[in-house]
Amino acid sequence: MMSFDLTTLSQHFSERLPRGWIAGLLFVIGGFLSLAWLGKVVPPLMQNLTPALENTTTFVIQAMDLGLIVPLAVLAGVLLLRRSAWGYLLASVFVMKAIALGLAVSAMCINMTLAGTPDSLAIMVPFLAITVANLFAAVSLLKNVE
Repeated sequence: MMSFDLTTLSQHFSERLPRGWIAGLLFVIGGFLSLAWLGKVVPPLMQNLTPALENTTTFVIQAMDLGLIVPLAVLAGVLLLRRSAWGYLLASVFVMKAIALGLAVSAMCINMTLAGTPDSLAIMVPFLAITVANLFAAVSLLKNVE
């Protein structure tokens, strides 16, 4: 990340880049992950219960998403709207990361369904939609790099 020349980076992106749309997508991803994971953790805590771990021993994924991915999505979106060089760089990296994340979770949900232990459609459908939306964002970013 530090190898990019931040003084000229934003000049390599076209003015036609739909920054608002991409930033909005980043905010939606941050909001969705926040709601998905906090909805799993907070209600039991409010009832003085331990959140269900299901088939895991810790909440590593939830901690990483809430502590790293969500703040990065929001920060990238804000900086992209401000036309900051860091915004262009972080948004570009985050869109690619979101494609990988969406494909991985979608594949996991499909395989769980095929194995007879389907996960909630409330998780599978948004992740499929997020993957498709990020594919469009990636194409838009790549088409608008000069």
